[in-house]
Amino acid sequence: MDSDKFGDTKTKQHFYWLDLLRFVAAFLVVAQHTRTLLFPKIYDIPSEGLLQQGGYFVFYLVTRFAHYWVLLFFVLSGFLVGGKAIDNISKKTFDVRNYFIDRFVRIMLPLITALIVIFICNTIMGIQNQPLELIGNLLSLQGIFVKPVSGPLWSLSYEVWLYILMGVGGMFTMASTNKSKIINFILLVVVTMSFLQLNYVYGVIWFMGAIAYRNIAEKPCRLLIQLFVSLTLLMLAMALFIEKYYEWALPIIELLFSLFLALFLQQIVRCKPKGKIANALNAWGVKLAVFSYTLYLTHYPLIYLINYLGISKFEKPTWYAFGVYMAIVIFCTITAYLIYLVSEKHTAKVKIWIKKII
Repeated sequence: MDSDKFGDTKTKQHFYWLDLLRFVAAFLVVAQHTRTLLFPKIYDIPSEGLLQQGGYFVFYLVTRFAHYWVLLFFVLSGFLVGGKAIDNISKKTFDVRNYFIDRFVRIMLPLITALIVIFICNTIMGIQNQPLELIGNLLSLQGIFVKPVSGPLWSLSYEVWLYILMGVGGMFTMASTNKSKIINFILLVVVTMSFLQLNYVYGVIWFMGAIAYRNIAEKPCRLLIQLFVSLTLLMLAMALFIEKYYEWALPIIELLFSLFLALFLQQIVRCKPKGKIANALNAWGVKLAVFSYTLYLTHYPLIYLINYLGISKFEKPTWYAFGVYMAIVIFCTITAYLIYLVSEKHTAKVKIWIKKII
């Protein structure tokens, strides 16, 4: 989910559309989690007119694929972090110190804030905060030794351990003596074994993004973009069927979906927006993406707090219920932005400060 400000280190050119994709993905995750809490499953809704049923279907379909938007985060993270790291390692310009400081601050500043929000929300709701679980999540050990203290945090341990794996791999490659190579190799094995306690499929997906960065299309082909979008949508459609009847095939769908996303990114980042609408969308994407990480980390406890304070599940998505739904989504988004202003916004300053004192 995490990524730095988008920019192309090869040509100093802005990566178009990625900011917008990142925010939309985070927003759709919020949309699904809110819908799941407020409304019943679609087949539990009382049968009504065809038009209303069609409206329900569209609403549920749009807010259905939160897990796959998280896969998009993995691809984006691999593209922007892993790809740049591999590029620097191949050029022998990989700076271990700066890499780990950048990754540490980028992850920890919003994460600490999110854990504070989780602690406060749990306290209000009368949920006991387990110190060991909070510390484990702070150290990104969820899925290895502890459970996530909030739903979206499951993916963060993957991000962190992949960053560590990439950094240690860079240390091994850049080592100048046999002794340091042996030490770094042992460390690389330990980190790899730790990551394999998680689901290795998401690691493969992350590296798909990294490889895509290394092969960005200089002259994008709109036909290929349309093809990869179509194939990605086809994978989502297949996921609806496979999730219900053939759960064993889900990793295959996840890998194919992510592959088409990675190929799509190779093309789309070079497509300069044309026209007022396209330029406005890209510009708004840049503005909104700055707090998408905070939005992803903080919305879950806020939704459950609202539910605890008196918003219970509706029988069906009436206009009133949909209004309440939108109010909650907007509240979570605005609150995340306010939290961003006191934490994530200062990431660059904190990085500079740490680099000065270390």
